[in-house]
Amino acid sequence: MSSTLPAGVYQPGDTLLHRLPVGVKIAGLALLSLSVVLVRDLRGSLVFLTLTLTLAVVARLPFKSLVRATRGVLLIAVLAAAIQWWFYGRDKAIETFLDLIILATAALIVTATTTVNAMLDSIVAWSTPLRRFGANSEKLALTFTLALTALPGTFTL
Repeated sequence: MSSTLPAGVYQPGDTLLHRLPVGVKIAGLALLSLSVVLVRDLRGSLVFLTLTLTLAVVARLPFKSLVRATRGVLLIAVLAAAIQWWFYGRDKAIETFLDLIILATAALIVTATTTVNAMLDSIVAWSTPLRRFGANSEKLALTFTLALTALPGTFTL
């Protein structure tokens, strides 16, 4: 097993998170993301950060991988935090910064513990009912998977 994990790349393992079904992971990511957006409080952000870092430890993600993934969103997080500080103050700025780091880390955890094929297969199965409305399940699955896989490493240098 390598010591560094490129952002957004599956890392084989046998942890609890690796064994969870794709649907549970995607639902968990959606629930966490929604919670992070809806809970507008610095203490809430600290709780979500603790939860996300705990999940990263459970998934046995190398520390370098987490740093690399968060480095990618760091510039955006700093800019967003600066704007929030200007308009709303220090606490809102810290909350915004942490929220962006949390979301990037959560996306890394899902992509690091789930194979691309497993994600594609699940999304195709879930979106099959949309075919009667003209949706292409395969394209939808590929688009979703590419977006989720690329998210943590979008700005990685």
